[in-house]
Parts: sequence; C-alpha cells; structure tokens
Amino acid sequence: MVNFKVNIDKLYSMMDKCNICPKKCGVNRNRGQQGLCKTADKIFVASINVHTGEEPPISAKCGSGTIFFSNCTLNCVFCQNYPISQLGNGKEISLESLVDSILNLQKRGVHNINFVTPTHYSAQIAKAVHTAKKKDLVCLLFTIVVVRKMLKH
Repeated sequence: MVNFKVNIDKLYSMMDKCNICPKKCGVNRNRGQQGLCKTADKIFVASINVHTGEEPPISAKCGSGTIFFSNCTLNCVFCQNYPISQLGNGKEISLESLVDSILNLQKRGVHNINFVTPTHYSAQIAKAVHTAKKKDLVCLLFTIVVVRKMLKH
C-alpha cells in the first residue's frame, strides 16, 4: 500500500535543494528561494474553472475541472499559455484554498480535475489531493506532466 504522507514529505524535502523538475536548480524553495521555475514555496494559480469544448476526450460532456498553475519549468517559446507559464500571471492561494477549489470543481460535476503546468507544485498538489481525498474527492485526476518515478524508491 502507498504511504501518501511519506511521499508528500519526500516531495517537500526535494524542495530543500530543489530537484522536483529535470532542471534540478538546487535552490531551497522551502525557505522562499525562487527556482528556475520562478516559484518558491507558495502556490500561484492563474485560473480555476470548468473547461469545455476543447480536447473533447478530456472535457467530455460535463467538462474538465482545470487548474492552471502559474509559471512553468519548460520555458517553451511558442507556449499558448505564455502569460501564465512565462510571465507568472496569477494570484497566490493557500493550500486550503486549493483543496476547496478541487472539491468545488467536483461539486460542479466535472469528469476530472486537470492540473496544468503542475510539476513545480508537485509537493503542494500531492498534499492538497491527499487532504481532498479525506473530504470525499472521487474525481479522476489528470495532468499533462507526470510526477517522476523516484517516489517508488
């Protein structure tokens, strides 16, 4: 059985000398230092909404509950979400607010919760999902970027 608390702690400890993303910038994000992702220990979100119409296999009939996280580790020149991913558009939210947002999207009847540009927020997302599951989160979780395999160790 997976011990989520151990994995969440491991993700947070990875932020002490950050190696959450493949760039492994090594800053201490837990002490407020910003990594190459322009992110420290706080959560910044640009949008939380029901996404319909685009990507029908994901949004289906009732939509996908999308959470667009600010900043990104990839720095793609032609990113369609450039203002969010590279300029950092968005606002700071608490972990509790992220949990509430996940559960509110579920209450709106979405088919899934879709985390967009989530990699650098892996620790916070894991903790939020773990907390939301204790509060009856049953929605399918979806992300475009997969968390690294190292959590199996």
